[in-house]
Amino acid sequence: MGDFTGDGLLDIVIANAHNNNVSVLVNNGDGTFAPHQEFAVGSAPVGVAVGDFTGDGKLDIVATNSNSNNATVLLQSPLVVQVNTIHAAVNTPFTGPVATISGASSVNDTIATINWGDGFTSPGTLTTNPDGTLTVSGSHTYMQPGTFLLTVTATEGANMGQRTGQAIVQVNTIQATANVFENTNIQHVFSLATVGATQHLIARQWNATTGW
Repeated sequence: MGDFTGDGLLDIVIANAHNNNVSVLVNNGDGTFAPHQEFAVGSAPVGVAVGDFTGDGKLDIVATNSNSNNATVLLQSPLVVQVNTIHAAVNTPFTGPVATISGASSVNDTIATINWGDGFTSPGTLTTNPDGTLTVSGSHTYMQPGTFLLTVTATEGANMGQRTGQAIVQVNTIQATANVFENTNIQHVFSLATVGATQHLIARQWNATTGW
């Protein structure tokens, strides 16, 4: 175990002898872990150790390989992730950019995972910008209002980066006007609020004129 992303949380690294790789599971901070990410090593790794082998303040990984009688060192180079603050509405799909990655060599070798902060994760879609950075986009529908911790994890080979931002989710509102009573113009402006699967009419203003 070790803090590979610099967020103060212990992540997990596992040697997979039959697959000739090691798996890293990044801690989400809520008792769960992001989907495992594999990194190739030698033949039949049987053990792993972590340490800062280059003095850059980032934990690296060494795997001992039983069949190839050697060790593989995975050095961590920083991927810098900047996460946006997004605004969404309850029960309305959000689709758009959520983060920017710099320091990646290739969009084809980079993987991004979005933790939406409400118990759901999804892969991010990556596009290359003219300045060489990558934009991470995703789609998600929040079922409850509130402010959620939005976390984006990026990996390219043995390089990893992770940052958090905010998702601000508000109740979706529309305006409706109702005219009631014959020969009397009474207008009642309502705000139709959707909370979960229940809709509530909330009185906002009365405007009444009579023709008597």
